[in-house]
Amino acid sequence: MAQTTAHEDQAGAASAHRARGNVAFKRQEYRVAVQAYTDALGLLSCSSGGEGDGNAAAPACPPGAACTACGGDPATNLRLPLLTNRTLARHRLGEYAAAAEDAEAALQLDPSNVKAAFRAAAAHLALGDGISAERHASLLSSRGDAPGAGINVAPAGWGAVAQHAAALAAHQRRVDAILQGQHAYPQAQSSLQPHMEALLGSLQAEAEGEDAELPGGPVHMLQQLATLLGDGEGVAAAEAAAVLCAAPGQRGWRLLLFFLADPDPACQAAAAAALRAAGRAAALNSSAVLWPAEVWRRLLAAALADGRSAGSDPLSVSPMQLLVWAAERDAWARQQLLAHPLPGGEPAVDEPDTAGSAPLTQLSALLIDASKLRLVEPEAVVAAAKLLRLYASDPAAAEALGNLGCRPLLALLRAASSAEGMAAFQQPGDEANAGSTSAVAAAAEGPAGEQVDAAAGTAAAAAAGAQTEDPEQAALQALRRKRRAIYDGELVALRRALLGALSELAGGCRELLLAECVVREGHAGGASRRKVSAGAFLTELLALARQLHEQQPRRSTAVLGPDGTARAYAKRRFAADFRDNPAGDYLLSLDLQDEGSSAASGSSMPAGQDSGSSGAQAAGKERTLLELALQALLHAARASPAVAALLHRQDLLAFCAELAGYCTPAVVTAAQQLYASLADALPSAAEELLQGGAGSSTGGLGDGGQGGSTARSGAVVGLVGLLLHSNSPKLQEAALGKLAAAADTCSGDDFALLTGLAPGVEAAESAVVQAWQLAEHSEGAGAGNSSAGLQAAARRFVLRCAERAQRQQGLGSGAAPRGGAWARIGSHQLQQLLRKEAMQGSASKAAAAAAKEEASFGGSLKRGFFSRSAATPAPLPRQPTVPARQTGAAPCTPEQQATAGGKGPASADSTASNPTRYKHGAAVIEELQMEDDEPAGEQQAESGLATAESRAEPGRMPAAAQRMLGAAEAGLQGLEGEAAAWHDGEALLEEEAEGPDDVPDLQDVFDSSASLSAQQRRERATWAALPLDKKLRWTQTSTDVSATLALPAGTRAADVAVSVGGGRLSVGLRWYGRVLDGPLHRPVKAAETHWCLEGSELHLLLAKADDSWWRALLEGDDEKSFYEVLQEAVHADEPVQAYDQLDDSAKGLIEAIQERQAYINAGLIDPEGFDDFRVVLGEDSLGGSSSAHSAHGRSTGGCS
Repeated sequence: MAQTTAHEDQAGAASAHRARGNVAFKRQEYRVAVQAYTDALGLLSCSSGGEGDGNAAAPACPPGAACTACGGDPATNLRLPLLTNRTLARHRLGEYAAAAEDAEAALQLDPSNVKAAFRAAAAHLALGDGISAERHASLLSSRGDAPGAGINVAPAGWGAVAQHAAALAAHQRRVDAILQGQHAYPQAQSSLQPHMEALLGSLQAEAEGEDAELPGGPVHMLQQLATLLGDGEGVAAAEAAAVLCAAPGQRGWRLLLFFLADPDPACQAAAAAALRAAGRAAALNSSAVLWPAEVWRRLLAAALADGRSAGSDPLSVSPMQLLVWAAERDAWARQQLLAHPLPGGEPAVDEPDTAGSAPLTQLSALLIDASKLRLVEPEAVVAAAKLLRLYASDPAAAEALGNLGCRPLLALLRAASSAEGMAAFQQPGDEANAGSTSAVAAAAEGPAGEQVDAAAGTAAAAAAGAQTEDPEQAALQALRRKRRAIYDGELVALRRALLGALSELAGGCRELLLAECVVREGHAGGASRRKVSAGAFLTELLALARQLHEQQPRRSTAVLGPDGTARAYAKRRFAADFRDNPAGDYLLSLDLQDEGSSAASGSSMPAGQDSGSSGAQAAGKERTLLELALQALLHAARASPAVAALLHRQDLLAFCAELAGYCTPAVVTAAQQLYASLADALPSAAEELLQGGAGSSTGGLGDGGQGGSTARSGAVVGLVGLLLHSNSPKLQEAALGKLAAAADTCSGDDFALLTGLAPGVEAAESAVVQAWQLAEHSEGAGAGNSSAGLQAAARRFVLRCAERAQRQQGLGSGAAPRGGAWARIGSHQLQQLLRKEAMQGSASKAAAAAAKEEASFGGSLKRGFFSRSAATPAPLPRQPTVPARQTGAAPCTPEQQATAGGKGPASADSTASNPTRYKHGAAVIEELQMEDDEPAGEQQAESGLATAESRAEPGRMPAAAQRMLGAAEAGLQGLEGEAAAWHDGEALLEEEAEGPDDVPDLQDVFDSSASLSAQQRRERATWAALPLDKKLRWTQTSTDVSATLALPAGTRAADVAVSVGGGRLSVGLRWYGRVLDGPLHRPVKAAETHWCLEGSELHLLLAKADDSWWRALLEGDDEKSFYEVLQEAVHADEPVQAYDQLDDSAKGLIEAIQERQAYINAGLIDPEGFDDFRVVLGEDSLGGSSSAHSAHGRSTGGCS
């Protein structure tokens, strides 16, 4: 009994140690985990001699059998998971011998344990023991696909381990046979081996510097060696590789590594080819790369040299390219070898508890360090990016890479950010113009105190002296520098490779992003806790994307009006790999005859120059840097809700709103996908999108694009993103409802985006086509799983867009619109939908009219009277609806109308004193005034109609309404078969609409006043229907703003009210309400504001409080272009200020204008194709009128 209790106590303590080790292992504190597992194993030791230390394999309890040493205590079953866990922890630390010993001990406990066999094979492979690795891998091959294996299923990557183990074992057998004098290839002993030894002897003599005249030099000898190796193919090549490995002291491999480091590029290429051939030949018909452990170590050391030794540059090109080739060919190399410390290497000193000495860890550290990266060749960095890209498509390799945390992603990101500072992209001519002394000093200075050869500085100074003697060459060199400042092809290619690898790695290795969000922090207790916070990668990735966004160029694009035609032109960004500059892409098209330059400044054009490319990348067209950065952001947002929440805290929605204004469809699509990803992961982000908070900089829903600097609304783009890319049907339904409400009032650019008419937008990927598929249950659209509400919302959205498209194209109500999404849907299907909707609408209107008529027939009424309930107030005349943006106020209240007309609704108490109103039962009878100018004949006809209808029985529906309702119902029962009946019903409806009203005295008038003539009422109604931009015009000088507002004819000054105060302007009419109301664009002097009424126009004169130039009268209105403001400044009758009295900004503006004029005179800029007026007047120059106007006068006088 006492012995049982002791064993239970030991098992409990061992379980506690095991839990502590598991926690440390998850935190990648592998050395702490090994110690915890060792302590647990020490408690569970079953040796007869004592407790043991847990390091040696002790007698164990076989599964399902009783242990004679411990009495069958089940606590000993903990030994198996403890041993396998400690094996993995030691493998991560690079302690492969100890890991193999633990795996062997675990296999003694359970010989069929696949996990232990896999780790034993991996450890033996790392040690170079192919025979033992093959023996353990045989268990993987027999159990890997066994059904019902349970926990004994082979882990990921076992196939690569088994393949490499088999190839290595076969190669070692061939080497042993050669050492014993036995050859599998008959000619090997007679000719192959002597020839190989002769070549190695010649190469040895060349390496030792002996005066041996080799035919063709070492390059020829290396090529012959590669030929003997058969370029890695055939049995003879395998025997040659075995002979190479059998050389004493691995002399052949060391000679190849020696010539790989030769300064001669031809020698490097020949040595690299021989190394590749030897690695392939040793594997013999296998994809494995069999290099000795020393070759791997020296290749890694050469590729990742720290640069502190003389003549050693970090990240050498040839060794790194060889590592990339080996990792691409051999899955074991990328899954195991490069992701763990190399065997025989020294552990990392600064990171003792992690796999700090793994090759990928060292590579990430080098790319992160900007001082080391500065000396790296761009080709080597591209090779490193290619190496990391391989892990995105291999799940087993991605799992191994996850042990390194987010360091690989951060390394690629920081390398892309600091690539511009690399020495390869620093041109000597950049310092030459500053003087020969500064050029020599700049060239002689190296990083971290290292002195670089000063000959480059001397050459730069000499080149500067030569250029000053030739003005043409000096001007050409200046243009080259300017072009290199906006676009460097080699730099762009390098950054594209890094960001491309980053994007693919972020998409394929989700664990790396999850590790970025979990940050360990210590507290007072000494332990550590985990919390979710944004690490360096997410913050720097978003910062890089914003930086690239700010550098994107602009071009003039059409701003579409509500009718779909271009109403103005505005500068909008587009994705390209050259920076924004006044000359656009003109400098890139020039042939500047660069000497010795690469594609950096050559004729090759940067990616993304054509802004009209479709959202999907065209064939042969590479993605721009901005698009790659946005793709990485999208992968991050989709990784987990935690990552999405961190990006949301970094104002990702506001950034997406800025991206919505691009004229590059790929960028707009990326913004839509980011919107959808955040909304799917975060309910708060979805609510913000649905409420129109996608970004205030680009306006909101239904503002016609007037709420911001671009014509495309970020709210509309966000809702389209939810419709196209969201995985939630509820979000799609809500987005469709919002889009349907905004279809009539959104800007022309937004409507073109919805209908697939925007440049570069595929019609099949438009919102209308997606909604049509949802409404019609099309395959592939996900509509089969949609609810009835989603289908109804999709149909409603399509119909609203179709109505607006019909108005734009001048079509009838039953005609199908043309182009874009409408052509994709098809005219026949669209006409069927429109006909069905028209029939349903007719039926609904007929039913509503019949119900209204039935309720209105309460008895016989005399002509000119109207019956209503005593508790219901008298109806007021209906006023035409004016959009809120144009009027700035709600429609007039009944009290305002009553005040304007001189009459108001009388109360029930005043009916007795009013001779035209009296009470009869429960109804109040009111006689309406007749029009004096109404013809008598029409009055008699209307009187007869009213008398005839008054004889109708109470509560009976009129016959005309019954006929209309019957025709509409018949049309609904059969769409195709009952088309004739539907047309009859429509004809009858038109006939009834053209006839007289049931109560002819009730007419819709604009004003309730009886003193207005019909002509005045018509003029007021016509005026109210006009949009605000047809009524208002304004201009400005440097001191005042003049505005003219058109009013209806006959308006008196007493009817007008003007108010200026608090930065707002309000203009109202007594009978109408507010006509104009809103905050002014800039402050004014309210005391100096004047207005007068001249005919039917109201003239306003606003005195500016400062001398800035306005681009809009009211905030939110259409902004004038820079060219229009420039014209106002030019034509303003103001004195020109002297040049000496101008400030520095105005003088700089004059110099910029003169420089552009010089380019035009020299023929370098075509004035017809150069439309960037920001070089003359930009945002910074709007701050003062005198500087802008004087700058123009000075420039035209000096340059014309």
